[in-house]
Amino acid sequence: MMKTNYICPIYAKWIQRFPDEGRKQRDQAERSLLAMLSEEPNSHLKDIGEAYEISLAVVTAPRLSNEQFSVLQQDLIVFYRLALLFATHPQQSARRSRKVIHHLQHQLVAILALVANDSQASMFMGMLIRGAHRVETSAGCQAGGMHPLPANELLH
Repeated sequence: MMKTNYICPIYAKWIQRFPDEGRKQRDQAERSLLAMLSEEPNSHLKDIGEAYEISLAVVTAPRLSNEQFSVLQQDLIVFYRLALLFATHPQQSARRSRKVIHHLQHQLVAILALVANDSQASMFMGMLIRGAHRVETSAGCQAGGMHPLPANELLH
């Protein structure tokens, strides 16, 4: 079972069982979050954590074999964006930031293994993995901890 800090484990399981409903709730949470961040970009860590964990539950939901990669791709873009926003938030601890980035990388590598036979999907996954690594080694991690990236770099 997925360990959560911001959403109830039962809710996370429900999202994994009904990912379409989870996507709706994730999208609603992300829209609300973006509106809040435009007003106060250095607050709302709990809201970002909730949106991140909802997107994680959607990404880790079992997939139908006939599901289009474009659906997974959209799920991954939102998960990637929220993970980076959560990891680089000014109120986030350096330890938790590193843990979020490592978990992001782990999930991306695991999904890459599932889509390895699709060259377009593999290229997309490689791009996300390299981007997460870049955040970890350059702009995101300096002097032993994460430093916030401007929200506009993470949201677009």
